[in-house]
Amino acid sequence: MKIGLLGDVHARVKAPKGRCDDWWAAFKEKFSVALEICVNEGCEYVIQPGDLFDSPKPVNMVMSFVIQALGGRRLVMLSVLGQHDVYYHDGSDQYRTALQVLRSAYVARILSPAKP
Repeated sequence: MKIGLLGDVHARVKAPKGRCDDWWAAFKEKFSVALEICVNEGCEYVIQPGDLFDSPKPVNMVMSFVIQALGGRRLVMLSVLGQHDVYYHDGSDQYRTALQVLRSAYVARILSPAKP
């Protein structure tokens, strides 16, 4: 079984400080290429070790893009909650986060340290 790894994505619409290019277009292209590499290499899963999003509640356009990108390629993301993925850097409220939306869309599974 092959597994891809894609970490610290920090998906968001607004460009990070210092970026002068069209951030959103660049992000979509790079994320899509990374997923295509996983597909072309025969990966069944993509491990995402935290901070998929830059906040626990990114704009809907970001979540929609990620759902379509993963679902369209039939990849399942195995994700660990990063500090930017949860409110107050506390995983106890994971059901209020964008990762839960991805989980509900069947494109992600949230891994828990309590259940390895």
